[in-house]
Amino acid sequence: MADGRKDSLTQAERIFVRINIAQTVLALAGLFTGAVALYAALNESEAVRRQSAAAVWPYVQLSTIDFVNESARMEVMRVRIEGAAQADWAEALTHVAGETLAPSMQSSTAGRVIRPGESLDLMATRRPDVVAALQSLVATGEAQLDYCYCSIFDECWTMTGATADPTPERVKKCPDYGDERFRY
Repeated sequence: MADGRKDSLTQAERIFVRINIAQTVLALAGLFTGAVALYAALNESEAVRRQSAAAVWPYVQLSTIDFVNESARMEVMRVRIEGAAQADWAEALTHVAGETLAPSMQSSTAGRVIRPGESLDLMATRRPDVVAALQSLVATGEAQLDYCYCSIFDECWTMTGATADPTPERVKKCPDYGDERFRY
């Protein structure tokens, strides 16, 4: 101490400060690396979710034989014959037959998940005259079945039986058909 001042830091204190600076730099580098990894993971998970949603896009086609390509959860349906909403299959068949008639078989699809490749018969009758009349009404557009279904990712689509183009329309939420809701 030639000039009469004491060194402000001892050798041990200088080493301690250097170690603390190195630790701080390493901690900041780790924090930055973690933030980048989190950002990458979030982007990757969103890409995987979108790819999965595209891979399982459900398409439900109703015809004389039902056809399903991807898993779909049936939500709501409306059946109208000659403009009149039908409450259930018995009422629809009675309307077509002109006499009280119940289906020989019917399936409930409410909330049901339909797997890829699975077919589902909604209703059957053993009366050929009623089948022919119903097919005629469908062909002329006087019988209309509107329905809404959702994928396992809660993405929903509606189909309207009166459209010439049977392409489903994506909707945020299935419609509420109110009093016209078909009990299936």
